[in-house]
Amino acid sequence: MLDFTRLELQRHNNVEFAEGLEFSAEIFDNDSRINGLKDVEVKGRGYYQEDLDLFAVNAEIKGTMLVPCAVTLVELEYPFTAEMAVTYTFQAKSDDNQIQVKKKLVDLKPEIFQTIMLEVPLKVTADNINYKKGENWEVIKESDYQTEVEKQRDPRLLKLKDFKFEDEEE
Repeated sequence: MLDFTRLELQRHNNVEFAEGLEFSAEIFDNDSRINGLKDVEVKGRGYYQEDLDLFAVNAEIKGTMLVPCAVTLVELEYPFTAEMAVTYTFQAKSDDNQIQVKKKLVDLKPEIFQTIMLEVPLKVTADNINYKKGENWEVIKESDYQTEVEKQRDPRLLKLKDFKFEDEEE
């Protein structure tokens, strides 16, 4: 249960929760960086401060993102872990970092989803990609490029790397 009424919070100041979540695939239809989520688990605790009428929540979110490979668009599994710290207020917001509760019900799911979406990587590539080759060209990995650059350096010029001008301070 990831939603709490004000009355429940007044009865139990400390709340602990651990729950699995599912998100429908339609949520990700307009996002090219993520296709879906699976095995999402949320563990955390909340504390209600009756004198300030605030509910502070700290949670850890774990799961697997289904993201497209940046090169081949094949769907890849990308494990993630995220931390969430949110404060809800039942009164008028006094701080921009607080979320005002409507209808006297605290629903953690929108903030959990937003926290997960902040963790989506810009791009992910598969480890076992067969890169294309053509006539006089080929796509190579960054690591292969760096290795090739190292091979092409003239060993006679390596001594210049240690050269310092007289006016340079050490």
